[in-house]
Amino acid sequence: MLASFIPFITPILITVGFWQIFNQPTNVFVVGIISIILILITGKILAKHNFIRFFRLWINLSLVYLAQVLFMIVLTSNNLRYGLAILWLFIWVLVFWLLSRYFVKLKDINDLDYLSFNRFLYYLSFWLLAVSLFHLIIFINFSVVYSIIFLLIAIYWWGKEILMFSSVQLPKFSIWLLLLTSLELLLVLYLAPLSFYVAGTIITVWVFFLLELLLLGSRHFIRYLLLFLVVIAILLVTLIL
Repeated sequence: MLASFIPFITPILITVGFWQIFNQPTNVFVVGIISIILILITGKILAKHNFIRFFRLWINLSLVYLAQVLFMIVLTSNNLRYGLAILWLFIWVLVFWLLSRYFVKLKDINDLDYLSFNRFLYYLSFWLLAVSLFHLIIFINFSVVYSIIFLLIAIYWWGKEILMFSSVQLPKFSIWLLLLTSLELLLVLYLAPLSFYVAGTIITVWVFFLLELLLLGSRHFIRYLLLFLVVIAILLVTLIL
């Protein structure tokens, strides 16, 4: 019975946590830890004995949450913060609802349908994370080293899960090649006179480009790229207005 309602209860609690952070920013660490624990508990309820088997998924969803929090912290518009919190509410409902359906009829960990929504969520979350960290670097002189390390960690974990569902056998060094080239581009973007939105978008498109080429080759690549860029463009226009 609890598993039927948990995909709706957890997102509501996460959203309440967002509002608590907006009203009392000093509680961000406490609320963040509680929310990540809540995500893990939800994963345990949905996955049951498969929880450990899917440990990478729970780490990745925790990183998604951190990217959302960080992005909303750097925003200056309260109206936009609350609006995004509602958007994240529906996204988390969809995430946990899809996962609940998946674990009910779980047959194979390599089921390609499993990542259909999460893949897009990871790309969007990486954009949020990259934009936020470049914002912190520019405006409060946040550590470039820590920012790059955090972004590379996100690329590694999200990239590993995405590439795990490749229909072809990929070389083991694929993820390391992605990390190396991303590191080089991050250093170039840091030195270039770009806004944090532009820098974050460029590194996101680069990661997207390499992962999708490794995963799909040219199949559906242009269509998926256009969809992704449209969503990013809508977010950019919303932020500017």
